[in-house]
Amino acid sequence: MGPGAPRCWYNRLASALEGIGFRASACDESLFLMSEGESLVLLLVYVDDILLFSSSDKEIDGVQQKLTEQFKCKSLGEASRWIHLHAGRWACKLEVQEAV
Repeated sequence: MGPGAPRCWYNRLASALEGIGFRASACDESLFLMSEGESLVLLLVYVDDILLFSSSDKEIDGVQQKLTEQFKCKSLGEASRWIHLHAGRWACKLEVQEAV
């Protein structure tokens, strides 16, 4: 893998995400957002790992299906730890805390 490979991967992923309705965050290039009406989907990228956040499981399933059509990927289920973060989901909120 050459030195430009990570940037090529990111560009390919960003293009695919924009093609399905996401827009890149102006504040953080690892964050992509998709909103329509009341629906909001957040997608975070770290190397080759992706975290999806939404209040709608249907939205998450739809994004996963579209990504699977373009990339070889699989869902590892609901995240509880990612990098140095702990996450928990309850009926009405998602809580993320820095791990110590």
